[in-house]
Amino acid sequence: MVTNETGNNPLVTIGIPNFNYAHYILDAIESAVNQDYPNIELIIVDDCSTDNSVGVIDEWIKNYKGGVPVKFIKNQNNLGLPGTCNVILKNASGKYYQTLDADDLLHLDKIAQQVEILNVNENAALIYSNVCLIDENGKKVDDDYLKRINYEEKEMPEGNIFEQLFNFNFIPLPSVLINTKLAREVGGYDDTLQVQDYYLWLKLAEKFPVIYLPVKTALYRVHSKSMSNDE
Repeated sequence: MVTNETGNNPLVTIGIPNFNYAHYILDAIESAVNQDYPNIELIIVDDCSTDNSVGVIDEWIKNYKGGVPVKFIKNQNNLGLPGTCNVILKNASGKYYQTLDADDLLHLDKIAQQVEILNVNENAALIYSNVCLIDENGKKVDDDYLKRINYEEKEMPEGNIFEQLFNFNFIPLPSVLINTKLAREVGGYDDTLQVQDYYLWLKLAEKFPVIYLPVKTALYRVHSKSMSNDE
């Protein structure tokens, strides 16, 4: 039975916002429920997709035999990504949580590694890491996102990083694990901004320390239209 506290394994919420990613979302879901961490809940929020996402997700849930509790929320109105992320934050029961874009993937030891560190740094707002890049077909195209944006994996900012982060968003979204209480304390995501993750990082970093774990913890998908960008 999943509980909020299980020894050193507090409940972690993984939330997947989805809009028209039926062809990718099952891989994202599998990477979440197959984590080697023993206390996870999954929240999937579909934001009025016009493809067959809802049917794909419903079918997966019907056939899922694993032990991770899964909640599937279907927005009645299209809220956009920031609003959908707020739905995840509102419904998260975990001490820690993260959002995972429906086309990205987590390494299977991601949550376990990061929880171990957050458990002994309870004043930290979040922990982040490096990620690898994959293309539309899941082929790895770059094994060092931070190097791609001209940072060094072993020398990333941590602690009070507000000023450095204000200058440039170097935190890759799928790598993050967040203190749920603190995210709520700073007001969550701003529904009026499309850079919802960056704005939340800034609000948290302004008040609380941030931790960096120098490993790759996720696969971030870049699409053909963005392959030439440094994201």
